Amino acid sequence: MKTRLFVLCVFAAIAATAQTTVPTQLNVFKNGTYFIMREGNANISNYQASVMVPPSPLLSTYWLSTTKDVKIEQIRILNDTLKNKRNFFSYNELLKANIGKKLRVVYMLDEKNIRELSGTLSDFNSSASTLKVKGADNRTTFISSTFIKEISFDENPIEKAEVDSIVRRGFVTFNKQSGTIPVRVSYMQSGIQWTPCYNIKILNDKEVQLELKATVENNMEDDIANTDLVLTVGSPNFYYGTQLDPIATSYLTGFGWGAIGGAAYNQFSNARFDNYQVQADDMSMSESTAGVIDYNNYYNYNTGGEKSNDLYFYKCGKVTLPKNTKTSVMIFSQNTTYKDIYEVAIGDLVNYQGNRYIMDTEKNRQTVFHSLRLTNATTQPFTTGPVFVLDENLMPLAQDQLKYTPVKGETSVQLARSSDVVVTYTEEEISRTDNYTTINRTRYAKVVIKGEIKIENLQEKAINLKVDKTIYAAVTETSEAGTNKKTGSYYGVNPLSEIKWDLNVKGGEKKVLTYTYEVLVP
Repeated sequence: MKTRLFVLCVFAAIAATAQTTVPTQLNVFKNGTYFIMREGNANISNYQASVMVPPSPLLSTYWLSTTKDVKIEQIRILNDTLKNKRNFFSYNELLKANIGKKLRVVYMLDEKNIRELSGTLSDFNSSASTLKVKGADNRTTFISSTFIKEISFDENPIEKAEVDSIVRRGFVTFNKQSGTIPVRVSYMQSGIQWTPCYNIKILNDKEVQLELKATVENNMEDDIANTDLVLTVGSPNFYYGTQLDPIATSYLTGFGWGAIGGAAYNQFSNARFDNYQVQADDMSMSESTAGVIDYNNYYNYNTGGEKSNDLYFYKCGKVTLPKNTKTSVMIFSQNTTYKDIYEVAIGDLVNYQGNRYIMDTEKNRQTVFHSLRLTNATTQPFTTGPVFVLDENLMPLAQDQLKYTPVKGETSVQLARSSDVVVTYTEEEISRTDNYTTINRTRYAKVVIKGEIKIENLQEKAINLKVDKTIYAAVTETSEAGTNKKTGSYYGVNPLSEIKWDLNVKGGEKKVLTYTYEVLVP
């Protein structure tokens, strides 16, 4: 006769859902966020396959990719109930699950009164913690489970509790009916970070030894093993920070605890991102070889659409979208051209009309951004939204906001602040004419000011630098073929003018730009 023995030593252990993908590379940022790539296989049945969904991906960073000959049509995200098993927390749970089993119970009423009871467990009262045992002589005994010290079963007992687990699951629709295909899942989340620690050792009066170590903390992923680790240094531009992607929540995006009715007023609504307001002027470390999946060979597609007056409509086809689910519909994937540029926007810090004097601006180093200048070579406009940038090896570079861009138009995506391009500027008054003019019975003087913008490229490579300078005044002269125009806005009686330079700066080269403007002051 087979006997199973249980003693009161019960540990909680919730079974985890098996992962269908394994992490292949982990890129960790110092701000507590990380970018991870997972690879595995998807088993397609009737055009559908289940994929893993991270618990809290950051906005616009969750992407699924596969081979070129397979197209991803849809990704549906929904809450699902899974049956999991865990160890029993107490004797009460164990007894409740094994009603009808033959058992032997050792219980102790006091230190000197230890008894044994055998029979069939015919019932268990959870509220009273009382078990009912019917013996071989048909005699029924009731005892409290608090007295039990040992339980043994004469037959195979139920050893684990079955519990429901609510999880977020993803279901992908492919253009392939069945089969197994390789998939790669990538996303960013919060929960892993690294911290640099330096050590300096003085060797002599001229030299030191500098050491750096990194402490990496993982508070999110369970299966980081034999995974390539990348630690990122620098200041990438992640426009939306740690804002969660809509697939991470079960409520309507834009409301903290779900929508109460009506449309959600979030950061992507037309009321906030009107196109007019924001209109734009494989992670493998080696090259692909035979037998290696080329995740860079993207499937190009276009859902198509139509323009009606000032609106453009994407035709996405039929979708299934039950309540409390979320679906990602793929709009287009297409090659487009770009230029590698640097950009600096210099505002009117002097503001002579408002301040009446020229402040010292030479020490105020201007922020220069390394950017991608994209040309919209598609057949539909770019609408405003977040954009996640990866390099040729599918390494994360930045996150920015892609602004509305018409067909054949251009827009910039900022990658990072550049410390290798130095831009400063100064201004000086060169002449003044008092009582120059009268406007609405107010006498104005005309002040002529000359500005100088100093540029130094500390890199060895040549760069294309675009300089944008705004001034509340009328521009009269510019150097280096700078173009200027009045924007149509005014600050008092002075127009808002904009000067633009498009420069090629050689490695190590220094340039000086000059401009002159006239400002009226009362």
